[in-house]
Amino acid sequence: MLDIQYRMHPSISYFPSWEFYNNSIQDGTKDGEGKVVSGLEPPLSSTHLLQEREGQEGMQSRPSVIFLDHFGYESVEGRSRVNHHEAQIVMSLVEDLLLHNPVSS
Repeated sequence: MLDIQYRMHPSISYFPSWEFYNNSIQDGTKDGEGKVVSGLEPPLSSTHLLQEREGQEGMQSRPSVIFLDHFGYESVEGRSRVNHHEAQIVMSLVEDLLLHNPVSS
């Protein structure tokens, strides 16, 4: 069983540790002082930038994990299930992230 994770920011790994591992996963992404190693900060999004611009409190850090409920319906195409509404949401989120966090080659 997984007991130490080395790939996720602790604010992201918190959910799977709590939900699936009885909160037993340790974060190998912190240094000796308990600080998160650089390079694991969650990306910026237009939501974060808008809230920061409007001076809304509670946005001291970037959101790491977002759960989104939607009302798109699955349909069957051949032997697969598809959800076009959900795919559109994912595409717009990826586009937003790429706009605010350019990827260099």
